[in-house]
Amino acid sequence: MAEYYSEAQNTVERDELFAGTDIPVRLENVSVAGGEKFSRGCILAGVSGIFASTTNTQDAAKVLVIASEDYEAAGASEVGVTSVYTSGNFHTERLSTGSSVVGAADFKEPLRQVGIFETSMHEIF
Repeated sequence: MAEYYSEAQNTVERDELFAGTDIPVRLENVSVAGGEKFSRGCILAGVSGIFASTTNTQDAAKVLVIASEDYEAAGASEVGVTSVYTSGNFHTERLSTGSSVVGAADFKEPLRQVGIFETSMHEIF
């Protein structure tokens, strides 16, 4: 589960996105707004079934998911489809947003409310 297959590079690498298997991981396909580009682990916010990378804390009121793969839209106006995680336990340090101002930690509580949990790689148990 901690490994990620990169088809473009034909390699398997450990990306440490997952913090554990104690929370069931669920995948779902979603529609993505045109012009979007994001990496695996990006927090996406959805309105009316169309998702985009999070850019501000107001996105916390929307449906939140985690991108399961790198994505780049075919065009600026074309809606695409990608796979996302709708539940699981993820390392905060491996999650990202579509903004340099807002970080993954800003979405910890809203994500928890939908079954997505963040755990720091540096927490001592």
